[in-house]
Amino acid sequence: MKKKEQFIIIPEEAWIKGIENKDYLACYCFIREHALMTNKVIFTKKVLYDQLRVKRQNIKERVCQAMQQVLNDFCDDDAKIDFKKFKVNELICVFLDEEKLDRKGKSFAKIYADDLIKLESYATSQQNYQDMLLLLCYYRTRMIKRNTDSTVEIAPAILYKYLLDISTELQLPLSATVRCLDILQEVKIINLYRMNTKKINDNYFTGKLIIYDYVNRDELYSNEEILDAAIKYVNKKSKDQ
Repeated sequence: MKKKEQFIIIPEEAWIKGIENKDYLACYCFIREHALMTNKVIFTKKVLYDQLRVKRQNIKERVCQAMQQVLNDFCDDDAKIDFKKFKVNELICVFLDEEKLDRKGKSFAKIYADDLIKLESYATSQQNYQDMLLLLCYYRTRMIKRNTDSTVEIAPAILYKYLLDISTELQLPLSATVRCLDILQEVKIINLYRMNTKKINDNYFTGKLIIYDYVNRDELYSNEEILDAAIKYVNKKSKDQ
């Protein structure tokens, strides 16, 4: 029997806020990750700072403001706290409102526990971690979802986009977008396939980027079958446009 995988749900409205305020998205993921099995979260500021790779005092203050906003948005109304009053090693216990957390609507990102472990083990800085987290949420929300009634040819579980469009939508520098995608591939969270790369006057021009999960979780198709179907799917869509 296949072991049930743990994951957290990130509503689109939560990671969209992360485009303007990446601390908010990181804090939201933190409380969801620490409340995988219950609606109660117990942690300290030190644990929060360590996980988010925060060292400078001014950044710590900014993270505290973001966490206060997250707790205001998702805690029980009668259990809200003043986050700034807690000392760095003081135990913090908060109860989350399940109804507020479950308002995911139609668009959301499913982030698995092993995704978070890989991100946290590889990230070398706060910005590095937050950029990768934002990009992963974007991909998992925007990707084509395949249900049990769909074949891989009809709905391959992929995202296909121009690199520049991804960078623009997430308000990330192009260089940061490329770096984050490469790291996500290196830590085996995603696979990348670049369509129709051409060299013109010593410059490389890349077509749409196909992104798909490194770990094939439904086990119905191999990664090779998914990529083959994805290339045919993208080529067909391009001809139809």
